[in-house]
Amino acid sequence: MSLSLYLVFDYMVHDLAGLASSPKIKFTEPQVRAVKCYMHQLLLGLEHYHSVVFQQILYFEMFKKKLYLLMEQYAF
Repeated sequence: MSLSLYLVFDYMVHDLAGLASSPKIKFTEPQVRAVKCYMHQLLLGLEHYHSVVFQQILYFEMFKKKLYLLMEQYAF
């Protein structure tokens, strides 16, 4: 199973950090809402990714423990 994560966004001409650090650029209200929307989507995706990976790791750890107990019980 692959644990790769790909995030796909709309094409943007400039990066947000570069635009935000420029004193010449003032964001309009619709632009601020768009940035908030992108960040919200990014954080929701990150939350989902972490919950899925955590569940898989927890399941794997429980499986290893059960396997170890079975091996110990039957003296493998």
